[in-house]
Amino acid sequence: MKRARVAVAVGVTGLAAVLGISLLSPSGAATSAPLPSLVKDNPVDYTPIIRGSACLNDDVADDSCRRVRDITRIGDTVWAGGIIDSVTDRTTGGTSTFGNAVSYNAKSGAVRQDFRPMFTGGSGKLQDGQVQAVERSTFGTTVWFGGDFKQVDAVPMKGLVRWDVATNTRYTAFNARIGSDNKTARVYDVKYFCGRLWVAGDFTQVGGVNRTALVSLDATTGAVTSAVNLGISGTASSTAGPTRVTKIAPSPNCSRVVIIGNFTRIMGQERYQVAVLNVASAGIASLAPWYSPFHLRASQLGVGANPCSTATPLWARDIDWAPDGTWWALATTGGNHPYPSLCDSVSRWTNDDNRDARPVWINYSGGDTFLVVRVTGQHVYVGGHFRELDHAVYRFGKKVSFSGHTHYGLGVIAATYTSGLSISGWNDGTSTGRGGGWTAMLPNPGPQGTAAGLWVGGDADTIKGETGKRIALLPLFP
Repeated sequence: MKRARVAVAVGVTGLAAVLGISLLSPSGAATSAPLPSLVKDNPVDYTPIIRGSACLNDDVADDSCRRVRDITRIGDTVWAGGIIDSVTDRTTGGTSTFGNAVSYNAKSGAVRQDFRPMFTGGSGKLQDGQVQAVERSTFGTTVWFGGDFKQVDAVPMKGLVRWDVATNTRYTAFNARIGSDNKTARVYDVKYFCGRLWVAGDFTQVGGVNRTALVSLDATTGAVTSAVNLGISGTASSTAGPTRVTKIAPSPNCSRVVIIGNFTRIMGQERYQVAVLNVASAGIASLAPWYSPFHLRASQLGVGANPCSTATPLWARDIDWAPDGTWWALATTGGNHPYPSLCDSVSRWTNDDNRDARPVWINYSGGDTFLVVRVTGQHVYVGGHFRELDHAVYRFGKKVSFSGHTHYGLGVIAATYTSGLSISGWNDGTSTGRGGGWTAMLPNPGPQGTAAGLWVGGDADTIKGETGKRIALLPLFP
């Protein structure tokens, strides 16, 4: 999951307007870019068709499952990763084979035929070598790909590679050696912010250095740095798999990071699946006091009175900061379980050090998963395989909505303190495919004619009854 960035220098902002992108500021903060208005729910007609079937499981791929996991953009070029092989270019009608990543023109949809790395698993197949994360560098010279793969173009390379944009080749000087202890080596997320490269996964060692679930790397060589060493431990249940961090969300000023994943303690302190970290000016990470025992314990299997489902013990699924850095949003799975559990909900949390934090609002789907959330100012865009928003809405602990509104797979929530309710008229009804879920979003501001809007990716075929085929642009302008 990737965010567009806001440039702060006048000259850089002007260049971004010409190119139709949001370039990274010199700080390289990774946060959602503000969009000036609601994007249209009618997708453009030119994006590539990624062929395949829906995925039956969010974490495991069958032979026919195809999906987009993450998206980024550099200039007029979009980069996407996931489980991807057969791709049809709508500008030519031709279909080509790719290897879990694809690149194409943001304004025309023309697929790049010269970008064809093959990310595969230990079996040499695409299905166990999916790309989970696609992250760009500050000025767009580099793209990092992270995921389940064990080989790149048949060369052993676990979990993480750096791609050089200018030469369109793998940058061979970068060698992180994820899972160097020959145990787990899956990468779930990669973030580059303020000159720092953080990587999240289920590993226990990187480059011969013991690091569990979260590591900071030298962006050029891939060597482990001393900035992140947090003693992350525990699992949600005996069936939840290894300890892991699944998402990293740095604040706009790079001083805070929210992480989620399969963990119960950090630096010896209780943190059920969600934690806030402080990042010093020198880049050293430490655990922040923020916690929400009331809500997080209630959601946790084996702890809460009515916790999230045993089928989905790992309930925290995505996080994103508001562009002004004053709050962040959390998206979850876990089944239809009542307040104060956070299962199958989206919630707004104030950026503070409250040791008994409570959300401003919670919007429940009533039993279906949220997989991605992006905050763009006054709007919170959500994706997953939900069928409803507003099934129940709590504002400062008081229930304010008692009936749901139908929004299949994609929706938008009014972000303000006094709302937390879905916006009527945006993707209403059942005409958008849900599949296993929409899993990727990239807010992309810019003037008219630059493919500005919200890029979305997943494993479904339609948006508002129109062909989307796993990746689409919901435009900012008609």
